[in-house]
Amino acid sequence: MAYKGNEDLQMTTRRQARVDYELLNGGPDSPEGLLPSDQITESDISQFFSQSPWQFNSPSTDQESLAFSEISPHESASQTFTRKIKKPRPAPTTDWIWDYFSTTEVSREWKVLRTGKPRTVDMDIQCTVIDEKTGLQCSWKTSESQRQSSTSNMQRHLERKHSVLPPQSSNSKQKIQDIRQVFKKQGNLSIQEHLERNILRWVIQDKQAFLVIESQAFQQIFEDIPGITLPFTSRSTVSRRLQEQFKTQRSMLKEDLATTCKTIALSLDIWTSQNHYPILGIIGHWLTEGFHYREETLEFCEIFGPHTGANIATVVHKALVELDLTSKLTTITGDNASNVQEMVSELWYLLEQNQNSLQPIRFSGPNSYVRCLAHILNLIVKDILRSLKAGSVSEANSICDNLQSRNSQSSSSSTSPSISSQSALAKLRILAIWISRSPQRRQDWKSICDEMKLDDKFIEYDVETRWNSTFRMLNDGIQARPQINRFCAVQGEIPPFTNAEWERLSQIHKALKTFNDLTHLVSISRPQISLTVPIYYKLHDLLRDDALVGYDDDIANAIRAGMKKCQKYCDTHNLRHRSAELGAETSSTLVGLFP
Repeated sequence: MAYKGNEDLQMTTRRQARVDYELLNGGPDSPEGLLPSDQITESDISQFFSQSPWQFNSPSTDQESLAFSEISPHESASQTFTRKIKKPRPAPTTDWIWDYFSTTEVSREWKVLRTGKPRTVDMDIQCTVIDEKTGLQCSWKTSESQRQSSTSNMQRHLERKHSVLPPQSSNSKQKIQDIRQVFKKQGNLSIQEHLERNILRWVIQDKQAFLVIESQAFQQIFEDIPGITLPFTSRSTVSRRLQEQFKTQRSMLKEDLATTCKTIALSLDIWTSQNHYPILGIIGHWLTEGFHYREETLEFCEIFGPHTGANIATVVHKALVELDLTSKLTTITGDNASNVQEMVSELWYLLEQNQNSLQPIRFSGPNSYVRCLAHILNLIVKDILRSLKAGSVSEANSICDNLQSRNSQSSSSSTSPSISSQSALAKLRILAIWISRSPQRRQDWKSICDEMKLDDKFIEYDVETRWNSTFRMLNDGIQARPQINRFCAVQGEIPPFTNAEWERLSQIHKALKTFNDLTHLVSISRPQISLTVPIYYKLHDLLRDDALVGYDDDIANAIRAGMKKCQKYCDTHNLRHRSAELGAETSSTLVGLFP
C-alpha cells in the first residue's frame, strides 16, 4: 500500500546523481558545465535501469496502451508523497490566425524586448485576405520585430477589418449568454437596470453632456450588441432619470445622517464651474458612535443673486433644515473672504430664531468659524509676491501682445524694452506665456531641447487662482535653465537671464517651497488637528533673523511682510482658530464630546 504522508514524521531526502535525460534520449553527451557529482556515465545509466523497480516496456496493443496510461495516483511512483499540483493554464490557441497571413524572411537587425537579445533576421507578415468588393488582397502587414511574439494585433485586424472571429467565438448565442451571466453576477438587478445605472454613472463622473446620448455613433454601440437595448435615447430622458436618482440618494443620505450622526462639521466653498455657473459646495464631516470617520457631500447647488453673506446663509440654513442637522452643527470651515465671515453670523441668527427647547443649537456663530489654513498660506504667498513686485499674468499677456505687434511690423525679431525692466520672476512668466502662445515657438523649444538631449517639458506659467502655481513655474524654470538660456540666445525676443537673475529666482523658489510643502501637508485626504501646532511653529520660525540668512534684503523683507498676514489670522489664545481647517471632522469630535 502506498504511503499517504504523515504530518508527525519528518521527510528527509538524500541527493543522488542527477540523471542526464538528454543523454537518455540520445542527445549530446558533453560533460561541459556539469558538476563532478552530476556527470553520469553509460555504466551509471545501465545501473539505474537495472536497479529501477519499474518496467519500461512499451505497450504492444491499443488496449495495453490504454491500460498503461490509466495508472491511478496511488500506483504512480511520483505520487508517493501526495500533494496538489496546480495545472498550468493552457495557452490560447492562435494557430488559426496564421491561415490568413503569409511570412517572408528579411535581413534586418532587431531586438527581443523581453530578453534584450539581438536578432539579425526579421520576418515580414502580410495579410492574405481578399476583399470581396475590390478583389484585391489586404495591404495590412506587420513584422516579427513589431509583434514581439504577440498575435493580438493580428487577431484584432482580422476581427475588425474582415469580421473573422476565432473558432470558439463563432457561436453568437454562447457569447450573449456569457454577457448576461456577467450582469447576473453583479446583483439582483436586470441587465437593463445595470446598463442604465452604469450609463448614468458615466455621464456624471466623466462630466458628459446629456446630448451625447443622442449621438448616432453612441447608439450604434448598443444596437450592435445582440440582446442589449439602450435604456434611453434622448437627453430629456437622461435628465429625468438623474433627477429620480438624486431624490433616491437624497432620501438615503437623510436616513444615514439620522442614524449615524450626532454632531457634524461643515466645510464649504463657492467657485465658478466650467460652464460659468456659481456653485456652492457643502461637505459634512462627522464620526459615528463607533468613531468611524464619515464624509459626504450635503449640497451642491447654484447660487442665485449676489454672493452676500445673508444670501449664502439662507442656502446653508435650507440644507441644514432639510437634512435635520440644525441642532447637530458644531463648526463651519471656509476661506477668509468677508462674505464667509458675514455668512457665519447670519446663519447663527437664523438658527437661533428657529431653535426649540428640545433641540438647542451647538453652533455659536463667529466662535464656531474655523479659518482654512491652506487659504491662509495662499494669502501669505500672495503678500510675499506682491512685495517682490512679481507682476501678474494680465501684465505678462499685455507685454506679449506688444512684442507680437512689434515683430509683425518689423521684418526681424526685436526685444521689447519693457521686458528688460521687469523682475526676474516676471520675465520668467513672460517667457512661459510667449512660448505657449505660438505653435512655431513651441516647436523651436522642442527642437532646442532635443538637440541638447534635455527634457522638453514646457514651463507652466502661474495662475492667480491656482495655489502654489508660482512655485511650480519657478521649479520648471530652474530645472530648464540650460534650455531657457539657449532659447533666449537663439530667438532674440526675450533678453537672456543673467546669473544674478538666476540666483534671485533660486532664492524665491527656496522661500516658496516651505509654503508649498505645508499646503500639501494640510491638503491630505485625512488631515489631523494635531498637525497645526508644528505648522504654526514652522511659520513663526520664518520670522527669526537666522532663518533669513542667505536671502537678499528685499526678499527677506518680503517674507516678513507676508508673515504679518499670518499674525492677523492666527489668534494664539484660541484653540479653534489655531486648529484651522485641518480638522473639520476632528473639531466636530472635540466640540461634540465637550459641548
